[in-house]
Formats: sequence, structure tokens, C-alpha cells
Amino acid sequence: MGVWGVQGTRGAMPRGIAMVVGGSLALAAMVGCSDTNPAVGVWDASPCLPDGGAADGPVANGNAVMLPATYKIDNLTSLSVPVNGTWTKSGTSSVHTEISGELKVVTPPYTFNLGQGQLGINADGAGNTLSVYGTAKVTMPGLHTFSGLGSLNSPLSATFGYDAGASLGSLGLPLAAARKYLYFNFNDGFSGSFGTVSFSAGPGNSRTLIVDPNDPSIYVAGPMGNLSAVALSEKGLIPYVAQTTWGFEASDNEFPSFTGQSFIAGEFPLEEIPFTVSGDVTTRYVGWDGTSGLDKTLFDHQVGVNGQVNVGWDLDGGAFRLEVPVATASMYLLSTGKPYRVEAAISGTAGTNTFLPPWIPVLLSANSSIAGYLDTGDLSKNHIDGASNMTVQASTLGQAIGIQLNDVVLSQSIYHVDRVGFRFHGLSTTTLVPLLAATSTTITACFGGDTVACLTDDQTATPAKGAKDWLLRMEGDVTVAKVPLAAMTATATPQGVGLAASFKTQGQQVVMTGDITVGASPSTPKVTITGNASVHIPLTASNEVLSAVVDGALCGYHKITDAAKCGEDTVNFADEFHCGKPHCHWSWKHGLRCDGLSCSVKVPKTCNGAAKSCKPTEAADFNLGSVTATVALTVTNSGIGGAVSGQFCAAGGGCTNLVGGGTLDFSSISSPKLCLSSQEISPAIAVGKKFCASF
Repeated sequence: MGVWGVQGTRGAMPRGIAMVVGGSLALAAMVGCSDTNPAVGVWDASPCLPDGGAADGPVANGNAVMLPATYKIDNLTSLSVPVNGTWTKSGTSSVHTEISGELKVVTPPYTFNLGQGQLGINADGAGNTLSVYGTAKVTMPGLHTFSGLGSLNSPLSATFGYDAGASLGSLGLPLAAARKYLYFNFNDGFSGSFGTVSFSAGPGNSRTLIVDPNDPSIYVAGPMGNLSAVALSEKGLIPYVAQTTWGFEASDNEFPSFTGQSFIAGEFPLEEIPFTVSGDVTTRYVGWDGTSGLDKTLFDHQVGVNGQVNVGWDLDGGAFRLEVPVATASMYLLSTGKPYRVEAAISGTAGTNTFLPPWIPVLLSANSSIAGYLDTGDLSKNHIDGASNMTVQASTLGQAIGIQLNDVVLSQSIYHVDRVGFRFHGLSTTTLVPLLAATSTTITACFGGDTVACLTDDQTATPAKGAKDWLLRMEGDVTVAKVPLAAMTATATPQGVGLAASFKTQGQQVVMTGDITVGASPSTPKVTITGNASVHIPLTASNEVLSAVVDGALCGYHKITDAAKCGEDTVNFADEFHCGKPHCHWSWKHGLRCDGLSCSVKVPKTCNGAAKSCKPTEAADFNLGSVTATVALTVTNSGIGGAVSGQFCAAGGGCTNLVGGGTLDFSSISSPKLCLSSQEISPAIAVGKKFCASF
């Protein structure tokens, strides 16, 4: 497409502006001298130096100044001097030459017939050119360099000159600062065409025609209907540099600088993509040599825009489309292939804060930063990013679910829009839910077809397609009925409001979950959030509080001798008491003899019997065991409470469930306490004491 750029209406160059060439650029060495009146146009073939003039500059001869028939401004541009014209000289410290007659400026391939005009040349005493200026009735050349791509009607009454681009900056054209340009200022009405763009303007407004003879290229600046400037460059030397690249990393090279063959400024639609531009557009037809006829369908288009772009972001085949005016914008567009595939990067500020559809209750701030990407060949890549303070009208969402939600104002917020939906993230000093008191929270939200995928940037998810699904999440430290809950996440959806948080004490961090449900009215919803805390209570008692106890380990045991309870021992004896009298017999040979005494007797053993009763006096503490309990915490609109369950495990082994629930003390919310009496622990403990521990 012939993309044309716009910077607004340009001011015209003042009449009679002079071109200062400087000492290093003198008139070409085609100057001769004559012994006769130079007015007759008779010249010597060789230069001469009267009055100390330089051989390559205008030479004074009395009151006359001698010039060649062809007077070169630089190596490309020359003035055709009329034979019958008149020349005069004035000034004391420099040579001032004025020429009147049939004048002509030649800067190949263009020839500007000046007709009856006046030309002024300023040079120093050494003949070095300082400036060139003039007035004439200019006949514009046909723009034949571009094979009929452009034309200007003529003649036009104009002042003209020759100067560097840096001196022509007030025109707002994309001129190179160091390059030399021939310019014409005129007020006449005219018409013309560049490529597919036609323009016309009535008389009375100042306009400027600029020629770059080194390209060649032609520029026209000034009010021309809906246009303010147009340009064509044969060699593609019109520079483009993006004025803003917010939202893009420099390493991504999404906004490359380049030079193009066409430039237009004004308000008009683009050809490659249905956007309206009010600004400057530079186009390069990649591969076009600038001389042959331009069939734009044969070349890829490289397009750069600075100004305002009215963008239609098609995020999902027309089902989810946003119309966004992007002011103070830059856009880089690449159009390739047949049919054209257009890829575009856009950066700037949003020209409105109302481009979101009504089912997204978010109001953006004015003039917020915005960036985006478009690909007509792959809609899944299309997206918008922005940074804006915003107001989330959550009260309208709360009405839909019957739970009061607050409108929240976000700062330092960013948003992203793609085919899945609209999501944003920002900071707020306003709590989303009135019952959750907070001074600083983070708000994250998504509106679209799949809110979970939207939050995780899952591009494979269900596209938005105008769906009304939504998710609004608040994160931060809050208090509920003066109970502090850390890292609270309150997630509102069409199904209600879910809660997750941590209840922090000196000893632990309790994970809490719950929800907010409809109360007696939308303004009085009910909060319920629960979690389990653990408590361990060692059971010890000192002797001052203990009664007499029956405990063998502490007090000893009664000794008993009982075969049934203790068992028996086998004992060997060799005496009459245990074995009886010995057996004796008499014979004549041996006399009286008795057998040896030996016998075994079973006797009962001695062992510990019943435990003795005593009151300990030596041990400082007496270990009774321990309690391990769970406190089921509940936070509601009324505050915090809980229920206790657990087990008592005796020191000697064996565990039993607690008999009672004990007492919970939340007077110190950061160090709550559980107390259990001995009767609430176990009947086996009769010490008349309460056992407590913080959790």
C-alpha cells in the first residue's frame, strides 16, 4: 500500500529564505570573464580574477558580475542563466549578484522553468557562495522518475532557495539534517497526485515543494484538503524512526528504523489493513527500484506510522473485537505474500478509556499507555497490553451474585487482552469485600470464556467470544472481626466468593479456607473460614499438688512368698531335717553301715506383691504423659472460636481419647491458649490441676 505519514499541518518556509552553503561548497568552476558588458552574454573561455575573486565563484567587474550560461549550485543542481538577462552588483564586503530574466533550475531528472524571475546569489569576497534565493513563476515538472506515479499542475508563483534539511525542520517533513534540498514556497492553488493518493488545495495558504537532487525525491508540505504532506523517493531514502516503542523490548526489534519510497501526512485509511491513520506514514516497497512502474501486489510492504491510529483489534475472528484509537502512536507493519498477510506492532497512548465492551465493568484512565500486536494470518497472536490506573466496578458483579462487593480503584495496574479474554493486575487501598478490612491489596481479574486459562495465559483455552464468565481476585493481609488473616485470597466468580488465608500465631501458621455466602441481605453477607491448629501439652505435676499415690515404681512393693504367684525353686539338701533319717544295715564282715543323705525339695519363691502407697518427697516433677490435640478454628463475622479433639497418652504407654473439650483463650490473638483439667483429660489422672499450652 502507499502508506503516507502525517504530522499535522506544516508551516511554510518564509518568503525569501536564503540557502547558506558555507565556505566549503562554492559555485562550480564554470565561471569566465569578459572585457565587454556581461549583459550581452559574451564570455571568455578562461576564468579571470578581478577584485581578488575566486576562480570558482561569481566575479565582480566594476558594477557588473560575470556568470556562466550554466551556473552550478552543486554537482547535481544548476541554474540556466539567460543571455539577455540583467545582472547587478551591490554590497561592499561581499559580492551580491542579482539576475532577472528567463530563469531555469535543473536538478536531474527534473527541470523547473522559472520563467521571468529574479535570482539572488550571495558570495564572500573570495567568491565562495553563501546563499541562493529567488522568486519566479514556476512550471512544475512531471514526476517522470516514478513512471507516472505523480504529477503537479503548474505554473505556481513561488519563492525558492537551496538549504540543508536541518534548516527546514519547521516543515515537519522527514528530511535528513545534513542533506541539501531545493525548495519552493508558494501560495497558489494547485492539484496533484502521488501514487494512488490525489490532493488539491485552493489559494491563500503557504505550501512548500522540496526536491532532493541526490535521490531524487519530491516533497510537498502544506494544507491540501485532508493531507498536509506527501513525498516520493526514487532510491527509498525517506527515513522512518518510531516515536514511541512502549511495551516492546528493544531486543525484539519490533520497531526497526528504515527508509522508504513514499511518505504521506494527513488523515486517511490504510490499504493493507482497515485502520484509519491521522499522522505520518512511510512505506518501503521491498525490492522495488523506484524507476519501473509500481505494481504494489508484487512487493512486500514495510510501513512505519507516527501519529494516531484507529485500530480494530480482531482477537477471535470477529467474535471478540475491540475498536481502539491509539494516540501519540507508532506502528510498524509488514505486509507479505499473496494474499497479503499483515503483521503489525503498535505502541502509544489510548485515545479513549471506553473501548472495552460493557460486559467488562472496568473504566481505564485517560491517555494510558497501550501496545499491541496484530497478525491477520494467526489470530491467536493478536493481543493488547496496557498500563493504566483503573476503576473496577465490582458492585455490579456483586449485585449479580447477591453479595456486596466494593468498587475498587487500582494504581500501577497493567492489563492484557487476547482471544481468551481480558485480564488485569493492580494495587488498591480499597478492599473488594466490605467484611475483609485491609489497607493495601492486589487485585487480579479475568473476563472471558475460560477464566482459569485466562489467568495462566493458556492460549489453547476456550476463546472469549463475548462470554460473560468472570473472576475477580483480591490478595493481601486482612482482618475479619478483628482477627488478622495473612495472605488472604478472596476470589469472586458468578458462583460466589471463596476464601483462603493463613492464621499466624507465635507457634504455627494455620491454613484457613472458606467462603462468603448470602446473608440476610446483600449488605450483610456471612463469612465462614476454617482451619486446624495442633496443640501438644506435656502433663507433669510437682509433689506439692500430688496426694498419696499407689505406685510401685515410686513407692515400692509388698514382698510375698507364694508358689502360685511367684513360682518355685528346687533346693538340694543333705540333712535329716529335710531328707529324714539315713538307711543303715549291719553285717559280720563290714559291721554297721548307713547310706549318705541327699534329697531335692521344691520351695516357693519370693516376689513383689501389691504396690505400696506413699507421697513422693524426692522427685521435683512427676511425668503423667501428654496430650496431643487438634483445634478446629472457625472465623466468622462474630470473631474466632474453635472445637478441641485429641488423645491422652500415659507415660507408661497406652492412649485414650480426651474426655472433655477444655477451654480456648483468644485474649492474645497471636498466642491463643488451650487449657484442660485432669478430669477432661482422663479419669486415671487425679491431681486436681489444669494443664495449658499456647498454640
